[in-house]
Amino acid sequence: MPTKEDLDKAAEERRLLPPHKTEGITCPSEVYNLGDVVSKEELDHVWVQDWYKEAKAGNVIYVPYAPQTPAH
Repeated sequence: MPTKEDLDKAAEERRLLPPHKTEGITCPSEVYNLGDVVSKEELDHVWVQDWYKEAKAGNVIYVPYAPQTPAH
């Protein structure tokens, strides 16, 4: 019969998370490699130039937001 540790390890290995760092990181962007989270094809469809220009100018960046309605 497998031990709790064996079951925990097996469950961790089946998780749908990309490889990540947990030690020696100093900011959130160091946890994942961008290429492990989103493909280049998907990333190429994200238009960020306007956000970049606004941020570089010191302006507030507004991200579209649509609240989710709860399922009934």
